[in-house]
Amino acid sequence: MKLKQKSIAILTGALCLVIAVDLVLVCRNARASRLLSNCLPASEKAQLRNAVASLQGQLNGLLVAQENLTKETRKFNGAVAATRVMEKSLRNAVARLAEEVDGLEKFEGVYRKATCNGKYYDLEKVELRHSGAAEYGDFRDIGEEGWFKIRYWVYAYPYFFVWKASRVVDARHARKTAEREAEQARSEAERAAQKKLEERFGSELDAMLIAQKFVKNHLLHPSTARFPFSWLGATFFNKSTKQWHVTGTVKAKTAFGVELKYRWKVICRKVRGDVWEEIETSIWEEGS
Repeated sequence: MKLKQKSIAILTGALCLVIAVDLVLVCRNARASRLLSNCLPASEKAQLRNAVASLQGQLNGLLVAQENLTKETRKFNGAVAATRVMEKSLRNAVARLAEEVDGLEKFEGVYRKATCNGKYYDLEKVELRHSGAAEYGDFRDIGEEGWFKIRYWVYAYPYFFVWKASRVVDARHARKTAEREAEQARSEAERAAQKKLEERFGSELDAMLIAQKFVKNHLLHPSTARFPFSWLGATFFNKSTKQWHVTGTVKAKTAFGVELKYRWKVICRKVRGDVWEEIETSIWEEGS
């Protein structure tokens, strides 16, 4: 920029020097024209006048060029001034940007601290509150707040961070869910095994109903037999022998029409389908 200004100044000086030389020559030619006007022929006088006119035209051109050069110099100086203003604005913008970057770096450090080593995530909001330091100091993991809408609060000076989720709580829920699913799977497996066992060896209800049927076959008057409503007295399935041991009570009439209460025990097993085998049946009068 300075080199260009220097070049313009040198060019302007050279033009001024040429103009001055031309003016001297014009003046000398004019003086010589006056001295020789009386002794020169007309043709030479015309040539002299043409030379003077040509020099005057060149002089006018140089003056116009000087004026244009002056205008361009003014424009150039204006552009230089505008560039300096832009440079100043740019420097101010860079300084503000540097301050913002520094502030963001500081906030990033506070943010990382507020996550409590990754314990919390999914930020809902941040509140600037310098007064929080009076109660919580520079940092406090306040923890869970709320009832229906649970949030996790952390104070990292000078901000309150409100988080939507906690990885600790997520892990706890995931563990409970896994335990619940495992328990459900165990229950389903047990029910499936029990169903399979009942299909092969019969259920407790099947064993009790079959045992009552076998008991009736040993009574004198089976049609008078009355089994208690709470028919599940005691049933036991022996897995080694695959036999059911069923006990209970029954009321039935004797040959004399007297109703007595009896206790009984039946050992039986399921053969296949609805076919059961009676292995042993014992009946005795209660109290005897």
